[in-house]
Amino acid sequence: MRRLAHRRTDRRHLGHAEWRGEDRSAREGEGTVLKAPKLVLSRAQWRSATHACCLAACLGFAACTRNPLTSEDSLPIEEEYQPSASVCYWRLDKKAALTFSFDDARASHWQLAAPILEEKGLVGTFNLDTKGIRDWKPWSSLYERGHEIASHTYSHARLPSLRPEEVEFELQRAIDDLTANIPGLKQVLSFAYPYCDYTPELIPIVARYHLSQRAGRATDSRAINARPVDVTTLNCLKGYWIRSPYDLEDLLRVVDETVRSGGWLIVFWHSLARDPSPSDPNTAPLAFFQGFVDAVAARSDSLWIATQGEIASYIWEREGLHLQVGVDRKRNAVKVSLPEANRAVLPIPLTVRLAVPESWTKGNHLLRAQGRRRQQVQLRDGRTLQLELDPGEELYVWAEGR
Repeated sequence: MRRLAHRRTDRRHLGHAEWRGEDRSAREGEGTVLKAPKLVLSRAQWRSATHACCLAACLGFAACTRNPLTSEDSLPIEEEYQPSASVCYWRLDKKAALTFSFDDARASHWQLAAPILEEKGLVGTFNLDTKGIRDWKPWSSLYERGHEIASHTYSHARLPSLRPEEVEFELQRAIDDLTANIPGLKQVLSFAYPYCDYTPELIPIVARYHLSQRAGRATDSRAINARPVDVTTLNCLKGYWIRSPYDLEDLLRVVDETVRSGGWLIVFWHSLARDPSPSDPNTAPLAFFQGFVDAVAARSDSLWIATQGEIASYIWEREGLHLQVGVDRKRNAVKVSLPEANRAVLPIPLTVRLAVPESWTKGNHLLRAQGRRRQQVQLRDGRTLQLELDPGEELYVWAEGR
């Protein structure tokens, strides 16, 4: 049984490089000279080697710049200052979250849906039942372009009708197919039940294979995953089922209710067509999809629009990682840090609010933050900074006089 493992760079294949060298005499009667060996690598091996070198360089830079301050650089922090910080409920302090999700591995997903999303800078979660897939190139291309590839079982079976060992076969075979045929895909974080058909007994089985699972369905505001959206919620997410009749105003009312309530809405689609048959209730008109994407993109100031895997990872990090904050008086800086994640999640930065010392709010000061990367920060609400913090990162925040 394959369980979720830590996310890490896979360098195993780097050991298969072949060294080719040959002995060659420079001139007859002189000693043997070894020709410089050539390192023969495949294109994939070169990409991985380059990635590993870049990663090492970035980590080296982080180590060099982790403590960049001296007491001469920064404004002092008053003794009475008590540092406090909190993680925003949704990334970038958005009011709510929304996911575009697509079931059943239909050609219209990569032919029609993905290009429309990408025009707005958006991505989706594509849930594949793998048994019938013959050409993996379109799905690999989606993954390379930033979309999520998720599981919809191997054969689109109704899982409640199967024995436990058959359920595990459906889950494991789908994971094996996806990771074998999508280059770079190491773990399949998200799952959607075929037909949205599940029982409570299935939830712990699926949870051994996937970080989150979409199970329930509705065609109204009951589809909203309302607060509190926590780790427990990830085991039984609800979704809004797009089907006939297609009423854009009704759907947008649910989106607006999601924003007001601060929840997470997963909108899942089956097929798309320019002129669908009236007899097919699950094939949405392309104009309806385009109108919905445009309307959601216009609400992006309030909505964090991301994949199921990204949002689930953020929730897990938000609930499972303990934010630490303190004062480094030697450097006149506030230090904020997160431990490394101890479960397989996407490395999603957490958005953190930090209350700064009162002295930093008076006068015309530059506020700076330095961790693995330098951030430009500004005061919000007169006393609070908003920061992006990766799991395992230490971030120093300080103020400088202009």
